[in-house]
Amino acid sequence: MPDQMLETKLELNPEGLGYIENIRKWALFLSILGFIFVGFCALVGVGASLAIGLLARGSELRAVPSFFLMLFYPVMGLVYFFPIFYLYRFAVYAKQGVQTMSPSAITLALGYLKKHYTFIGILTIVAIALIPLAIMFAVLIPVMIRAGHGV
Repeated sequence: MPDQMLETKLELNPEGLGYIENIRKWALFLSILGFIFVGFCALVGVGASLAIGLLARGSELRAVPSFFLMLFYPVMGLVYFFPIFYLYRFAVYAKQGVQTMSPSAITLALGYLKKHYTFIGILTIVAIALIPLAIMFAVLIPVMIRAGHGV
């Protein structure tokens, strides 16, 4: 029986379709805001890098490598792009599924929503795992700087 595909029939009443339609609208709104955020990440990375490069000539601001900002923000935007893209695709296919009453479109929509939440979940686990490392650097870097300056 594991080799056989069991087909089950699921029907949504108008209230359930209304919920999907409402979720779809919010998902579209949030994904558009997310795409705008991704664009700002790229602009901030390049802009901050150029600004530090111009303002830091001959000053101690050169200690902050501008290439770090140039890489950090676009990479952050790239990582953030994928869950936003999945959320957008959910909204597109959910709209198509509700309008045409297509089970295959609803299935595709739910698949993209699953990808969205899986990505967000993994990203959250990675962020939580990196917190101790960030705390360690936040404590050790000032100590190392003071030790290097003989303070």
